Amino acid sequence: MPKPNKRNYSLHRFIRVIVVGIALLMIGSCADTGPARTTSGAVRDRSPVPISAAQRNDFNQALGFMKKEQYEKALPLLEGIYKENDSMPGTNINLAIAYMKLADEDDKESLTKAENALTKAIEINPRNEVAQFQLGLLYRKTGRFELSRKAYEQALKVNRNYAMAHYNLGILCDIYLQQPKCAIEHFENYQKLVPQDAKQVGMWLSDIRRRAGIPEPMVPDAKTGKEG
Repeated sequence: MPKPNKRNYSLHRFIRVIVVGIALLMIGSCADTGPARTTSGAVRDRSPVPISAAQRNDFNQALGFMKKEQYEKALPLLEGIYKENDSMPGTNINLAIAYMKLADEDDKESLTKAENALTKAIEINPRNEVAQFQLGLLYRKTGRFELSRKAYEQALKVNRNYAMAHYNLGILCDIYLQQPKCAIEHFENYQKLVPQDAKQVGMWLSDIRRRAGIPEPMVPDAKTGKEG
């Protein structure tokens, strides 16, 4: 697998921290099939899938472990639910996340299981942007960078304001694909969607433009409104 440029990678060293919180999924009981975001950033899956009280209890326990990043404790609970019913996208995606978090790059068995779980979630609901996003992370982890790009882009087709898909696609284009224009586009979109990170992302954008020989954009004067 190609190794990212260490100088560039240092700009994005907190990537592993950001992606954890937005990935956790919760099972809901509503009738429509679209994911609904909670105030915590998690996603409540709304597919009308029957679930027993025991399965719900196991899932809630697993979710608690996931939030604490105790993936080794969440995994057997999620595997048990998945064996009984593989048609619950929330379980499938969390199971894939646990596999990915616990697997190294050489653990092909766990990474294949993660891919199968995500593929199943997408078969159930092709418009599940979280499953598409996680598939993008998995493809990047396994060195399939063009497939990773397509998965992120599919997530953005469903939700063009999916900030973390823009963020990770920016990283992919910058570090792994060496496509600065693509990186700039998606970092700028992320910057607009997450203004609290605007300063840090602005530094990354300046670095990318410098390395690619792309001039900084003209900034309108605050008084006249003219670029200069």
